[in-house]
Order: sequence, then structure tokens, then C-alpha cells
Amino acid sequence: MSTGDKIPVDEALVFGTLVGLAGWCAWEYWAPGYYIDQTIWVCQISGYSSLGFLALSLLFGPVLRVGSWLNVRVGFAASARFARNTGIAAGLAALLHTVIVLTTYLEDNWYAVLNWPYLQSGGLALAIMVLLLIGSIKQLMSLARWQLWKPFFRLSSIAALFVLHHMLYSPFASRRWTIGLYSAALVIWLLRFLPVRASIDSPPVATPEVAAKSVT
Repeated sequence: MSTGDKIPVDEALVFGTLVGLAGWCAWEYWAPGYYIDQTIWVCQISGYSSLGFLALSLLFGPVLRVGSWLNVRVGFAASARFARNTGIAAGLAALLHTVIVLTTYLEDNWYAVLNWPYLQSGGLALAIMVLLLIGSIKQLMSLARWQLWKPFFRLSSIAALFVLHHMLYSPFASRRWTIGLYSAALVIWLLRFLPVRASIDSPPVATPEVAAKSVT
């Protein structure tokens, strides 16, 4: 990871991917083709991308526990920064998905959200991710103590449950793929209970408070 005023590599990759996603959605929407198919495809791209970023944010920690047994280690500050950045990207991608759905599929019919449960669960997931997005602003994180921010971050798990309901009943999402992806994610998430393998050759790990300052 780079230091100083330079942008860390992981941060550049995350937000570069997010910019690429926005450009891809714009290209797919305006490219020549059948309009309804384009609308569905762009809704799927933005929705699955938001889910992918959210999964990276939630599952990176458990994967690192497995890595500790393979002697693959990432500093606490770097892992916390990656979880934060992918969470921010998930919120931004969810906002992009919402704008696309409202302006294309729903044709600016905001009242449809009140009539369809899967849209309501999607809206609740969006509200949580936007709340986390605001809470992940560096200046706010500097004011909040790490002990407060860490439980706050766990709200993303609740957002993932709302996304599950949203996808199970969405006409554009495959129920079989949704169940498969969430089953695999649950197995990976359970790895968070795996003890971290200590290494006598590794330098002392920074405390959460010190790491939080590094993230901000």
C-alpha cells in the first residue's frame, strides 16, 4: 500500500471500478438495441454490482482469517480501509441502481415502492447503505470512536438481508442464483469465527484505535 498523500492501490481499484461501472451502464443504456432488454440489463448490472461491493465489504474479514492460516496477512488498517471503501462503493452503486430503476423501469413512479414488498425491502437496504455511506465520511469517522463505528458498520449485514428479500422477489433476478450466491456468502461469513493464527515472525498488530486513525 502506498503512503503519504498518494491514493492507496486498493482505494484506486475500488473507485476506478465504480467509475467504470457507471460508464458501462451509460454505454449499455444508450447503445443501439431493443429498449426493454437494455433497461433490464442495466438494472441487473447496477444491482449486482452493488451486491458485489457489499459482499466484499462484509466477507473480506473472514477471508483474511483463512489467509492467516496460509501465512497471508494484511495489516489491520489496510483491511479496515478496504472494508470501508467497498462499503462506500456499495452505497454509491445502490444509489445508481435506484436512479436507473426509477427513471427507466418504474418511469418515475415513486408510488410503486409503496405497492411492491420487494421494492420496499430494496428501499430499506438503500437507506441503510446511504446511512453507512454518510457515516464513512473521513471527517465523521475522525469524530467517532472506533468502538462506536465498528457496531455501526454491522448494519451492513441487515442491509444484506433486505437485499436478499429484494432479489428473491425481483422479476429481474434469478432466484436460483440468488440462493446459491447467498449460501456461498453465508459459508464464507461463518469463517469469521475461525481463530486468527498467530505468527511469531509477524510484527505487532496495531490496535483498532490506531488502525482507525490510519483509515481516516
